[in-house]
Amino acid sequence: MDRGIVQVKGKIVSVAAMAGATAVISAGTATAVQPIQWQSCETLFNLEPGSVPEEQRLECAIVDAPLDYDNPDGPTTPIAVSKVSPKSGQSKSAIFGNPGGPGDDALMFWANRDTGIAPTDLYNDHDLIAVQPRGLWGSNPIQCDPSLASPFALNPLHDACYGTNGAYIESMTTENAARDMDFVRQSMGLETIDYYGVSYGTKLGADYATLYPEHTGKMMLDSNVGPDWAWSEQSAQTTEAQHARMYDMFEWIASNDETYGLGDTPLKVFNRWKAISDQEVGGPSNMIPPAAQEGDLPNELRGTPVQQPALDVINTTAPGRARLEGLWNAVTLRELTNNAASGMYDTAVGASFNETSWPMVANILSYYDKNQGEIPRVSPVAAQRIRNAKASDNTQFNTQHDMFRIVTCNEDQTVQNPLAIGSAELDAKTGGDRLLAQAAGQRAGSDCFGYQPVTEPIKVSGEGLEQKPIILQNVHDAVTPMGGAENMLERMGGKLVTVDNGGHGAFRTGNKFIDDAVADFFTNGTVPPDTLPGRPTPKPLPTTLEGEYPSNTVGYGEGENPFAQAQRGISQAVDAGAQAAQDAVEPAGQQAQPTEQQAQPTEQQAGAEQSGTEQDPAATGQQAQNTTANDGGAAEDPAEKAARDAAAGIDQAVGALTGTQQNGAQYTVDQYYGQ
Repeated sequence: MDRGIVQVKGKIVSVAAMAGATAVISAGTATAVQPIQWQSCETLFNLEPGSVPEEQRLECAIVDAPLDYDNPDGPTTPIAVSKVSPKSGQSKSAIFGNPGGPGDDALMFWANRDTGIAPTDLYNDHDLIAVQPRGLWGSNPIQCDPSLASPFALNPLHDACYGTNGAYIESMTTENAARDMDFVRQSMGLETIDYYGVSYGTKLGADYATLYPEHTGKMMLDSNVGPDWAWSEQSAQTTEAQHARMYDMFEWIASNDETYGLGDTPLKVFNRWKAISDQEVGGPSNMIPPAAQEGDLPNELRGTPVQQPALDVINTTAPGRARLEGLWNAVTLRELTNNAASGMYDTAVGASFNETSWPMVANILSYYDKNQGEIPRVSPVAAQRIRNAKASDNTQFNTQHDMFRIVTCNEDQTVQNPLAIGSAELDAKTGGDRLLAQAAGQRAGSDCFGYQPVTEPIKVSGEGLEQKPIILQNVHDAVTPMGGAENMLERMGGKLVTVDNGGHGAFRTGNKFIDDAVADFFTNGTVPPDTLPGRPTPKPLPTTLEGEYPSNTVGYGEGENPFAQAQRGISQAVDAGAQAAQDAVEPAGQQAQPTEQQAQPTEQQAGAEQSGTEQDPAATGQQAQNTTANDGGAAEDPAEKAARDAAAGIDQAVGALTGTQQNGAQYTVDQYYGQ
């Protein structure tokens, strides 16, 4: 779900609204760990009455943990905790869970999940515990003030956050998050805890197991970060995996050419995509094209002795030709004339995170390619404002985005190389592959440039564990690539269990085999097999916008096609973003109010959140980073804010809809593989 909101039984609650109900750092002592006191979450956090029904069995508490564990008698900081009690009334164990980030809301991690989206055995027989990391709502949310950042600051985020409360910001590390978990364990009177963590939550779990092996029970680490990659290398690995996964997407679209008519080779599809994305505000989408295949050659060369030499020449020279084209675009300042608002670039990059979005991307691309819909455009003045907003995030502060950068940069040991960072930026601006240049910059420390670490990441090890973890991993995960799971296995030991899928996160995505294996592991100690069945390959969506979705298509539910509904709203959503950008050039005080499409989640998104389904990064990534709910800080010029919101809206308009397929489709892989 959107990282700027919390959903409780389908009701959207603003994190900013909850922030005021949380405590601040107190000057108490933490010598003795006090027993935890559970109470109503509604009362504790001033939630809307009735938003947490009794049948949810959800309770919350706040414990006062040491701000600095090296000074346990010093200041404390509030840590929020939630618990879902077992339906049976008898708990076999307490399973602590974390959704990742850093910066993702953990407090509601287990809430509303016993409605078909997760195995019921977990909710029948276990206490399900979530500890909210310090700095997020409920746990003394951070306050970053953009006015404290100089226009010449190397890292405005660092100055804006550390300038408010440096000691507190410095305490935001994975090690302290693990120690906070153990503080909660002690307050609950537990000897051992079980643990499930996804994404960044795998590093948090590994840190906990390294620090407290004697208190660690069963552990499942899903979609693993590489513990030796923390954190610049992890970012670079993710970016490179995105790049490779985009090629896979172009290949999938080409394999369904009969449906989409976008070309029968990845290169042909890529060229169709590039023709549209090259028109977007911000400049052409530099990217090395996929390798040419036989189908890309003239008919007279196919099957002849010169076929392979011709392909070799084309593929060998492709990076250079792409570079020359990009350089020409840069020299001729083409980006200054671009004013399309199709969102195709961000849509495609976002869809690399999950193949369930590919059919929607193909439909959108086909929609524009066949001129079924005119690509919305903005005025030159509005386009310039959008470019300016995209080029600078100096005033773009919000809890989720800040927490990710704060925690990772507090720990990142990469020696920053300004020359290499500048070289990567120059490469991107002069025709180099946009994603590969980004990865090169990340390896050189661009993500934390101007930000010095305050601690070293824990060198994780499973040496002291009585029971080694299960390392669960989607083979084609582009957020936490497969190499991270292999690195985690090397450091922690245990067993690697793979799923032949893309997507980020294997558990609770509608795959019965995975969910049952996870539940059986925690409930009965059953170790899963080496591999678990994945989802079937995505099938094309109907290209027409009418009628019902075919219920006999494996992997999708019955009833009206939610994807067709989403596609009907594509032009409306993009038009809304374009109009908002146009409105941004009006004098301050005359700005139009946010459109309904921008102000409210789409019907499909709201429905997905009511069901508790996590959104695809294609739907949430940009939205989370551009949320307008600043947790404190200086006011922003209304016109600039409108331009920034418009830039976010245009990027999200189509990209958010790609998540509809993942959210709306209830995969029933047992049908595919047999009961």
